[in-house]
Amino acid sequence: MKQFVYGILSILVACFYSCDDEHAGAKGNKGYLFLDIENNVALQTKAYEINLNVLILDEAEDTVKFIPGYDSTAMKEDILLDAGAYQVVITSGQADSAVWETPYFYGKEEFQIVANEVSVVKVVCKIANTKVTVDYTNQFKEYFPDYSTTVSNSSGSLRYEKGETRGGFFAAEKLTALLNLVNKDGQKFELKRVFPDIKERCHYNLKFSLGEDVPDKEGVAGGNFDITVDETA
Repeated sequence: MKQFVYGILSILVACFYSCDDEHAGAKGNKGYLFLDIENNVALQTKAYEINLNVLILDEAEDTVKFIPGYDSTAMKEDILLDAGAYQVVITSGQADSAVWETPYFYGKEEFQIVANEVSVVKVVCKIANTKVTVDYTNQFKEYFPDYSTTVSNSSGSLRYEKGETRGGFFAAEKLTALLNLVNKDGQKFELKRVFPDIKERCHYNLKFSLGEDVPDKEGVAGGNFDITVDETA
């Protein structure tokens, strides 16, 4: 019986010293990070799901902590780090992919961790790609009962089928639009346009309309085939 009691006392004493050492180490050269994350949601609607990933890098840009699916409301404790210089990178979505209804958010801040202190770091996450929608005039739809548009760049491509109203998100760089048409007689036509001046955090609505001429029977687009671009931030 005495041996059993001594065994319990030994475990408790070991635990006490272990916990005490850890606490002393935290007080000696560690500090805490509190993240204040703000989303710039100029293009966000309730349809967009924002799943934040947090990446903390040290001064050598080595990863010291990665937190997928970060939820500031659920994180009740600050992040414990060694004293020193850091940067935090926060992302949501995919940077170099063409996707429907999923903007890519990005935010980055540098900060210092001071021993035995709490460092509050505010990070603003902004949309870092561009949104593209496609529309057609009523006259256009009357002349071409079937149509689709493929928008592409280095991030990928999305095909806007007839009646598609969703927005696609692309890397903010030169875009190519390829329009495939079928008129009332079943003849097929193709029209290609390149848009070089594309900026991030903008919404481009490509609207197709007919000019004075329409594609001829050989399948070559006429010179007055129009595309207007509505650009909004």
